[in-house]
Amino acid sequence: MSARSILRRRREAVLAREVLARVARDRRFLASLRHAELVSGMTVATTFMVGTAVYMLSRPNPIFRDTSA
Repeated sequence: MSARSILRRRREAVLAREVLARVARDRRFLASLRHAELVSGMTVATTFMVGTAVYMLSRPNPIFRDTSA
């Protein structure tokens, strides 16, 4: 095996490691974005549910009114 082919293989190995590191970094970044998106979605949904519950409980609703009298 010539010295030139050994150097080429080393360069290819270094490039492959750099690409794999970049892919791993991108995956972590995308996972953090997905997590932030999920948390913000859950926050919006929770706010909406709590607001709806407070609104429904604060108005005179026949469901909660005592109709036995």
